[in-house]
Amino acid sequence: MAADPQDVTVADIADAAVALVEADGVAALTMRRLATALGCSTMVLYGRGTTKDALLRAVAERRLAARPLPDVAGRGWREAITALAGSLYDAYREDPVLAELLTLRPADVAPVRRATELVLQALRSALPRPDDVLAAYEAIAWYTVGATQRHVVAAPEDPRTAFDRGLALVLDGVAARAARSVGAR
Repeated sequence: MAADPQDVTVADIADAAVALVEADGVAALTMRRLATALGCSTMVLYGRGTTKDALLRAVAERRLAARPLPDVAGRGWREAITALAGSLYDAYREDPVLAELLTLRPADVAPVRRATELVLQALRSALPRPDDVLAAYEAIAWYTVGATQRHVVAAPEDPRTAFDRGLALVLDGVAARAARSVGAR
């Protein structure tokens, strides 16, 4: 055990969790292994408000922070969504740890929340009805998650082209709904 458990900070815990996941994978992240790595008891971790979900979010947050979102200011709704969804797809496909985290739970972290805000903003510029905006967002988000998971397990010959083709089909549906909404006004 550490000489003084009070020296263990929340940042130390997050750093150790990231290192453990990078070295041994997501399944290796247990409170017992983390406490051992830090030289403290598991009660010290719990005393800092640490939960496994919070640690997994910290790992995802740090890994995604290294990949800034594309600048979509001034782009049309379709181009903005294509860039944002493609950026997240690439991040998950290129980072096995992020892909593994995605299979456990959708990433509720700042970069994903920011991408969500930008996608919703783009959709609101195309679709006047809030229920259509939400339905379109869910279709785009679940397509992105599903394609990523599928391509990690069994990648097509050119995964990014396959992703872009599927996303284009989803966005064609959004464009068709937007065109009907404009005609109905």
